[in-house]
Amino acid sequence: MQYQRLQERYQTTGTAQLTWDSGDGARECSARVRNINSGGAQLVTAKALVPGSVAYLTGDQFECLGEVVYCRTSAGSFVVGIRFRYEPYLRNSISPHV
Repeated sequence: MQYQRLQERYQTTGTAQLTWDSGDGARECSARVRNINSGGAQLVTAKALVPGSVAYLTGDQFECLGEVVYCRTSAGSFVVGIRFRYEPYLRNSISPHV
């Protein structure tokens, strides 16, 4: 299956902290960011996330709030798609969306 995206995704190699809540309490794990654009990101995690969960991603330079769109297994890990609710903003700045 081939996907047609509205925005080009940029390959990246970085790690981030991922916090999410699927309605049964907050959970947390580290994530490897595979690709990103202003609308979303694809991550690799050791934990499964439920689509529809609210997710907060914190990297070295940026933070963002989004929603889990998909989560599938891949070689003993999970590939997770996050759709940002807002554009990422600089870490440790006051979120423009509070």
